[in-house]
Amino acid sequence: MKGVGHSSGGGFLVGPRQGQQELTDMFVACFEAALDEELRGQEISSSFRACFDRISSPYGFVRNEGLREALQRLCDLSLEAAEEAARSPDNAPGSAAAGGSAGPTPHLPYDAIRSSVMPRGVVEPHATGGQPSAASGRSAASGRSASSERTQRALHGAHYTMSVFHRVLVPSMDERARYNRGGPVTVELSEAAALAWNTLNHAQLTTPPPSATPAKKKAPGVILTEVTFQEQELALRLLQGLSLVVYDQRRVMAEGPLITFLVEVWQCCLQHIQALFSRWRRLAALEKTGDAPSSTAPLQEEEPVRLVTGLETVIVASIDAAEAACHYNPLALTRIVQQGGVRALLDLGLCPYAPYDIRCAVFDTISVLMQEVAPFRGAVTAGGPSAAAAAGGAKGEEDELVQTMIQQAMAGSLGRKAAPPPFLMDRASASKFDSAVRDWFSQQGLSHVVSAVLELRDVRGTPIAAGATPKAEVARHVQRVNQLREKQLQALLQAVDGKRAAL
Repeated sequence: MKGVGHSSGGGFLVGPRQGQQELTDMFVACFEAALDEELRGQEISSSFRACFDRISSPYGFVRNEGLREALQRLCDLSLEAAEEAARSPDNAPGSAAAGGSAGPTPHLPYDAIRSSVMPRGVVEPHATGGQPSAASGRSAASGRSASSERTQRALHGAHYTMSVFHRVLVPSMDERARYNRGGPVTVELSEAAALAWNTLNHAQLTTPPPSATPAKKKAPGVILTEVTFQEQELALRLLQGLSLVVYDQRRVMAEGPLITFLVEVWQCCLQHIQALFSRWRRLAALEKTGDAPSSTAPLQEEEPVRLVTGLETVIVASIDAAEAACHYNPLALTRIVQQGGVRALLDLGLCPYAPYDIRCAVFDTISVLMQEVAPFRGAVTAGGPSAAAAAGGAKGEEDELVQTMIQQAMAGSLGRKAAPPPFLMDRASASKFDSAVRDWFSQQGLSHVVSAVLELRDVRGTPIAAGATPKAEVARHVQRVNQLREKQLQALLQAVDGKRAAL
């Protein structure tokens, strides 16, 4: 009996010790996981801080290394997030078979909008008047990425981008102090300054242009420190990537000097193109009278102006950066309207002798932003999410995403304690931007091309199962899409130039 009692008593005492040990092990595991997460976040923030420290360097080769490394890190983070989202249980083939319906196609690259917007939309039953549906739950859960959330936490509150404007992209001296104001930006250049302008000397607009003297060999110190067009393109691509990947930087882009700088550059670029074209026209007139120098090669009447090598690429990158900054960003859309960015951008696209790639980039960006604000503009005129979603032309999962964003816009706020989602839209900003674009087309007598601009680029895209589709078929599909888009662009530019009555 004693043996039995001793055995039972011993067994009774072991239970609490085992439970205590399990709790201790669980606590240690949680602590180690939290510490590991903290260390990984610190590694991300410190690596980006080091990149932007190099971008602040006075030496060009150091800045170039910092820009390239920061871009590479953004690409790696986006790819890692896309792979995690594709491997999530909701996107696995087995989950679709078990649920009896096909799950959403994984979005590559990483669909930051869906992952940031949908979870917020389904947790608020009052927005839809009831409980969220099962389909909404699947959409909300799909596409989540732990690495993306880690990146957002690590880079939250960082203000690294000012180093880009300190060394590489310097706004003009007259405008730098007023970039936070809401008034229109106007830069007017003399003909001599317009001829000599480029984005490298943009900050010295108030200084007289250099005299036409034989080029002297640059000093070694100047060669080591001067900014190049390649650096400026990399800097604009970096700002574009930050606007799309790092949520907190979207507010920084909208509030900082980026939009003012872009409006300045577009206005100066148009004046530069006009000055070049006027000079070539004068040379052509002199050639007819026989007074033109034999070394000159006047431009043909319908031929686009040829810019300095590298400048055209920088201008295209600036337009892409503006699109990324305004991508579902009401503050950026409002500022670009208030500061005259819509007019400056469209004036650049209207110029018939502007380079072809620049004009295409202008109307491509306007097409994307107009399609994004259209459903919210519809919410103003029609007064409801369903009508607005129909106005946007969304279908399937995208219809659900747009409806969720419209419900957030109609509600006006997510609450005092809840942080606003990184991708959102409000009715006022959508209406301002849409009206600014339509008013410009109306003033130019081009109201008939607005519908063609809206159809220029399909922002929804066509899902391609890259893992199951042969590479040759994917390549053919992409080629067909590009050929169709090229035809649409050519027809649109002909209509804008008055060479084609209708589209």
